Amino acid sequence: MDDRGKYIYISLEEMRAVADYIRREGRVSISHLASKSNQFIDLEPKVELVEDIGSIEEETVVA
Repeated sequence: MDDRGKYIYISLEEMRAVADYIRREGRVSISHLASKSNQFIDLEPKVELVEDIGSIEEETVVA
């Protein structure tokens, strides 16, 4: 979740980058990891993902 309470999508590659960073650094505080997260995680919305989420929301409302 981001600071507004919205869910964010983290790709497998981004998750691997975070895991590799933690392995390299050893113990990392949550605040330190949060400050570095913009280096690992792309927060720009993706058109494909936004469209997919929209269709899922529509199906949920109809069901």
